[in-house]
Amino acid sequence: LASRCDVDTVLFVKGSSLHDQITSLREHQKDLRNVLHNIQITLKKSDMANQILMENSTPFAIRFQFKCYKNRHMHLVDVMPSFDTLGPSPSKETRRILYRQIEGTKDPPDRQHFSVSLMQLQVQFVKVRPACVKDLIRLVKHWKLSSFAAPSADNSNRRLPSSYTLELITIH
Repeated sequence: LASRCDVDTVLFVKGSSLHDQITSLREHQKDLRNVLHNIQITLKKSDMANQILMENSTPFAIRFQFKCYKNRHMHLVDVMPSFDTLGPSPSKETRRILYRQIEGTKDPPDRQHFSVSLMQLQVQFVKVRPACVKDLIRLVKHWKLSSFAAPSADNSNRRLPSSYTLELITIH
């Protein structure tokens, strides 16, 4: 477990007030491919480019491995550009309004964009759990990574749960 680390980084590229977030979502979706491309180019031109191994990206994120020279371990990094729907300290009312808007969103890619922008709440939810629960979460994630074959033609339709889904199941 100690030789590998997963890092999910949300990069807020635009601010948004709650009343115009749907407009911001559309703008963000339109700009996302270009933003991802620019991030990838910047990483390739950086001083640490020789420590970065680009992997297959998703429509929502740039994925790469970052090699630490000190003890030669790898970090799997996902950089997910998003827009800040909540601001630094959202009130319960702001969150409630946003959750209702998300519930009304029928398009899965739209929901994914909102999911990324709410990652700070996911982190806060898991952060307050006891150390023994967090250890169990790490073990479950390791089990997922080590117990299932890599994607291939034989299992291409298989869809494993996300890390956050595993965290929620483990906490419950």
